[in-house]
Parts: sequence; C-alpha cells; structure tokens
Amino acid sequence: MRAPWSASAAILALLASPIAAARGSDFGEVYVQDFHSDEPESCTNADVSLSRAQARQFFVRSRPVSSRAIHDHYDVAPCYLEGTMRFRGRLADWKIQPSGIGLIIQGGRTRYYVCDSCDAMFERK
Repeated sequence: MRAPWSASAAILALLASPIAAARGSDFGEVYVQDFHSDEPESCTNADVSLSRAQARQFFVRSRPVSSRAIHDHYDVAPCYLEGTMRFRGRLADWKIQPSGIGLIIQGGRTRYYVCDSCDAMFERK
C-alpha cells in the first residue's frame, strides 16, 4: 500500500505539472531596466532590487487580479522596478513594487498581478 502524498509532494507535483510549465512559458526574455521612486527617502532601490531571474519568478509565482482587488486589498508602494519581457510571445513592459504588486503593460492593456508568496524577494540584504 502506498503512503498518502504529503502537502510538499503535492506542491512539487503541481509545480512540475503541464499547467505550471505553460504558465512559466508565458514570461520570457525578462530584462530589468530601471528603478523609480516617488518617495526616495522611504522607498529605495534596495526595497525592490531583483535580478532578471527573480523578476521572472515574481510573475511565474503571482496570480492575475483586477485593479479593484489591488485598490481594496493591497498597499501600493511609492516605488517600483521596471523592465521589458516577452509576455505570451509579444513584447511587453512590466513593473514590480516591493508590496508584491506587479503590472504587465502590452498593446495598451494593463494586467495586474499580486504575489502573496514573494515576501522573501523583497527582504533587504
């Protein structure tokens, strides 16, 4: 008789699933370009210093939400990291805030993302 799956085994299986792989393939050629802050004294580059791989991982781990959900349930940070990527094969701009909010802007459309499991990415080193 086989032992039941542990929660971590189930998570690993999900991450290795075709759905997760397809979701990861949505985000390609991620480049970090610049940092912007409306409040440079309180929100600095150190708050959102991500590599190309980390920026991609943010979007892979995040989930799409409405702008209303962000307004109602998340704190919008006064700074962000920005860059470009291929989103579903087409060039797009992106922004990531240290509050776990991300945007993908492509063809005049803005898609909103949140990553509730990305806190470790934003810990100051």
